[in-house]
Amino acid sequence: TNLASAKEAWRHAKHVHRSCRVLFLCTRCAGYRLSLRQAITHAPKCKPRTKSRPKLMANHNCKEGSKAFSTLRGLSLHRRRAHLDSYLQQHGEANSTTRNKSRVLWSDSQLHTLKAILDAYPDNKKCVEHASLALPTYNKRQIQYRCKVLRKIQKRVRSVIDSLRRKNPKIIAKAKKIPLRCIHQIWLSSPKMKYKMRQEAAEKSVATLATEILDGRSNSQCNIDCDTIHITYKGVWERADVFKTLGQFVNAPLADNSRFSSPISEHEVVLAIIQLDQESASGPDGLKKTDLLQWDPNGIKLAKLFDTLLVYDVVPVVLKRSRTVLIPKTNDPDQLSPMLQRLFSGILTDHLSKACSIHPRQRGFIKAPGCAENLLLLKGVLELCKQEKKSIAVVFIDFAKAFDTVSHSHIDAVLERRGVDELIKGIIKNSYKHCYSRIQTVKGPSKKIFIRVGVKQGDPMSPLLFNLALDPLLHKLQEMGKGFDICEGSSVSAMAYADDLVLLSNSWEGMRINLKILDKFAELTGLAVNPAKCHSFLFQKGKPVVNASWTLRGQPIHSVGPSESVKYLGVKINPWKGFLKPPIRESLWVLLNKVSEAKVKPSIKLDLLRTFVIPRLFCVADFGMVSKTLLEDCDRDIRTEVRKWFHLHPTTANGLLYVRYCDGGLSMLGLSVVIPATQTRRQVGLLQSTDVVTRFMANSSVNKGSLLKNLKSLTGGMWNFKLHGDGVGNFRDDKISNCLLQNPVAVGFTQSEFILGLKLQFNSLPVKASVMYGANEGSPTTCRVCHTENETFRHVMSRCNGLKAIRMRRHNNVCKLLGKVCQDRNWRVVTKKRLVRKNG
Repeated sequence: TNLASAKEAWRHAKHVHRSCRVLFLCTRCAGYRLSLRQAITHAPKCKPRTKSRPKLMANHNCKEGSKAFSTLRGLSLHRRRAHLDSYLQQHGEANSTTRNKSRVLWSDSQLHTLKAILDAYPDNKKCVEHASLALPTYNKRQIQYRCKVLRKIQKRVRSVIDSLRRKNPKIIAKAKKIPLRCIHQIWLSSPKMKYKMRQEAAEKSVATLATEILDGRSNSQCNIDCDTIHITYKGVWERADVFKTLGQFVNAPLADNSRFSSPISEHEVVLAIIQLDQESASGPDGLKKTDLLQWDPNGIKLAKLFDTLLVYDVVPVVLKRSRTVLIPKTNDPDQLSPMLQRLFSGILTDHLSKACSIHPRQRGFIKAPGCAENLLLLKGVLELCKQEKKSIAVVFIDFAKAFDTVSHSHIDAVLERRGVDELIKGIIKNSYKHCYSRIQTVKGPSKKIFIRVGVKQGDPMSPLLFNLALDPLLHKLQEMGKGFDICEGSSVSAMAYADDLVLLSNSWEGMRINLKILDKFAELTGLAVNPAKCHSFLFQKGKPVVNASWTLRGQPIHSVGPSESVKYLGVKINPWKGFLKPPIRESLWVLLNKVSEAKVKPSIKLDLLRTFVIPRLFCVADFGMVSKTLLEDCDRDIRTEVRKWFHLHPTTANGLLYVRYCDGGLSMLGLSVVIPATQTRRQVGLLQSTDVVTRFMANSSVNKGSLLKNLKSLTGGMWNFKLHGDGVGNFRDDKISNCLLQNPVAVGFTQSEFILGLKLQFNSLPVKASVMYGANEGSPTTCRVCHTENETFRHVMSRCNGLKAIRMRRHNNVCKLLGKVCQDRNWRVVTKKRLVRKNG
């Protein structure tokens, strides 16, 4: 192509041939320039190069031969090649003579003198002049070299000090000598060290790494003084028992003691061991789940041990101790009892839960979707009130440290009123007798703190014991309180999810009676209620009332205003707007930014996204009834970040990101598919609930037409989408091709190799068919080598005629490599015969 100017030629090379670099050659001097501007400025002052012939030096004759050379370098090369022995002998003698010469040494005083001169005279010429006068034993060249070395050292020291000052300005200001502790902290805060520590943390436990990245909660121990911690928790666990009596709260049903008639079987023990968390921390005994399985895989020994404890009605002292770990940024300590005690307590809890029935309005810690049932009931009650213009009063009760304030005498009295078997009641009482814990601190375990009040947090039986302790209140509210009428013969006065209690009534006066019953129960049992954190609102004839003043324990209860909301089971509720939509997309952005900025490998980022980030949004998005359009926007944000992590092209098929590992994808969870499926499954389960009130409310509030519509839309064909003619079917159940997807490190892949493998599998390499996807219609997509077909990855690898020789050479090299591997293993190798022409 003939072009008029250099500028047009540069544009033609850039836009048509898509060259990444254009060189401008000068025909006069044979030089080149990197840019058009450099070439234009070079042209006027260009002069043709004159080839100068080197002057011939005196001949250098070889003593061992007859050849002569014009340069000493040529003679030296000749002697190295032709007369190596004599050359090495002469070279060794020269080295020995130079080695015997004394080296020039500088003393400390001379170096200090030279450094002072260098600081006083930065100019190199003046510095050398004054140094020659002050140090006459050294010549000019030696002084110049030593000044150069000192300048390098000063520059390096200055750069280190500047970096330290940028990271921590107080280090230089405090002292001339940097403490070792500060250097260690700076070393740990460096990006390279952070990356290394994160990789080591991921190899140990991804869950711990996720807690550190997403919550900012490290695994470090609490730095509070040991004595302060001991005094604080001693005041909580060893305070006086204020329980008086159950009084009139005695109308709970009796226990079915037939559940305790049979001894503990081996099957129960094995099942309880399997249900233990694999990563649960060990207690003071140091045992873990694997230790129990190795010692007693069939559960025979442990079953006999637990039956012996039941018969003798006693728990050994060694099982009554526990260690407490303070979790940073949370208020609840984690008490770790011995593994044997946890196992024994879990088996007893299973028997006790079958013997003692819980009030149907207590939906916490049961084998049912209690959170969904309570939210459905509250939402249905509010909608029913607005539709039929009824009156309703709602109060959200906050118990102050409920698990830490429930009395042991309270639990014993409830078990006594229920008529629980004496052996079971005695062993539960004995397990809390002389029970103590030591809090783990930086300086080691604290002194013993006896647990005289509250249930043991982390023990499998604690949730059931708390439910039993709160059960008399729910029965009394159902019997004597004024509830809200839902259907004929059914009224609800309270809803409980563990210690999250909600009181309901059909009038202001009825709520006052319910609060009076709660006040009396708290006074008798010693349960602490926090009125300052309680919230309430009132509807009269379907319209909310601004001020509905109730009192509890002599203090007023806050009334929720029009611009306020109260959070119940993770969902915000406003009396005027109902259940508020959660800001799920904003929450997702925050979590994605934390994962993207984390100093971890891309494969670990994907694991964090799949296992910890997306499941965090399930509950809020499910109960908040987030629309499918918003969920699709969230999926789009997730796909964008994942493509950035793995450097994938934006045209990468979405289906390849969502399909399973065994089918060639990254096994990501699509919120727009999973959340509607979860919502549909939850609504169907509520329609089939065994609870009469829940089933009635589900039938009245769930739209069955939209439910059927959601069922049809759940089966999509996203995974059938194709790119470049390839779909998921090519990789379905292919173990060899998909071995790197789930854990690339385990199969020996580095992150760069893993990313390249993804690009190969997803057809995301920068070929024209991918780069020009979505561009203008006139954009060329034909192969830049053969100009016959579209430049797809398949065409480049198997169809392009211009690359045929390279493909054949690659095939031959692979065959040679396989043949060599087989021969090294002493296999019989038969290779295909080939005829090679003269032209290759």
